[in-house]
Amino acid sequence: ALEAPTGALTNSPAWNEQQTETLARAVRTRCGADYGLAISERSRADDREDDSVPPVACIAVAWDGGVESRELNLAGDPAIADARLVKTALNLLRLLLAKKPTR
Repeated sequence: ALEAPTGALTNSPAWNEQQTETLARAVRTRCGADYGLAISERSRADDREDDSVPPVACIAVAWDGGVESRELNLAGDPAIADARLVKTALNLLRLLLAKKPTR
């Protein structure tokens, strides 16, 4: 398992965008990859469709030119929240790849 650099993440149950960006950079560095993708934990694991405050999570993609992140509102059916989160993270990577000029 990959862990973020010491002190990079707090003990809070929900990571913020900055912490998720740190993890994406660590993934990229550790794997020697062109891109690093990170997905945070959800802010609450006990979410239900009828909750007034939906859970959130963060995604981040790091590359040699920087890092981009998003905080996602996971309102809706909890049964598909993880799938939505992963699809959104992969879409962010796809959009960044589409913008990057070829070498």
